[in-house]
Amino acid sequence: MTNSLLLSAYRRLPEPRDTEGFSTEVFLSNLGEKVYKEGSNTYRIIERLCKKVEVPRRLVIEYTDDLEFTVNDSPVAPEFAIYFTLVLLEYATENKDLKFLNCALKIVDGYLQEPQIVVTDEIRKLASSAAKVLL
Repeated sequence: MTNSLLLSAYRRLPEPRDTEGFSTEVFLSNLGEKVYKEGSNTYRIIERLCKKVEVPRRLVIEYTDDLEFTVNDSPVAPEFAIYFTLVLLEYATENKDLKFLNCALKIVDGYLQEPQIVVTDEIRKLASSAAKVLL
């Protein structure tokens, strides 16, 4: 992780709640410094999580293993949503990925209904910079 803001957010993640199915919190906490290339399983999972932001406008702790359905509709801890936003911004910037940039900008703009998060000015500036570079 080259972005100090991303690393800081990663270090602030609470203990993830484990689940029977796909755990969003466990997945995000395990991302660490992994490289996720387009077409990889990790990339596909991030894409599916973006769809959860865009359609139901929620990130919850548990989905079915294929991320098709919600199993436990409790929202992820806000720290995970912030971290996810920063992961999207870093990936979008490094790989010129407009799809991930769009999802991150939606979260920054308050599109995500649950969990409710507070987006800092620092994250807003990072999102604005990413958008200027890519658009």
